[in-house]
Amino acid sequence: MRTAEDLAALAKKDPSKMSEAEFDRLLAGLTKYSGDDLFASTFAHKLGAQGTLDFWSQLNDPNSRDHAADGKRYDQYKDLQKQLGLTLANATQSASPDMTRWKFACSRPSRSRSAATTASPATSS
Repeated sequence: MRTAEDLAALAKKDPSKMSEAEFDRLLAGLTKYSGDDLFASTFAHKLGAQGTLDFWSQLNDPNSRDHAADGKRYDQYKDLQKQLGLTLANATQSASPDMTRWKFACSRPSRSRSAATTASPATSS
């Protein structure tokens, strides 16, 4: 599924570094194929669990975006979030071994996230 692989590669980019054409292509692709089971599972698998979490985090971080462009594209960010969510919801319905591993990887905190949550607070004297 070449389209899913191409769009997953695009989603591996930092959203703030995407060109307008790349952003539009990703949004159009997810909108068109979010209900396609094979596309959704291929997209999620190729993006990877950590890549998915990273992309979602960057997409939702207002500090990582161009605020001047956000005024023009605000609704499109919301649409991209929605279509990504629909695509991933569809993908997680798959019982394939790849998606089972993906779901397991998403449910486990990464080392960087778990280190941040388990670090002890600084003590004052």
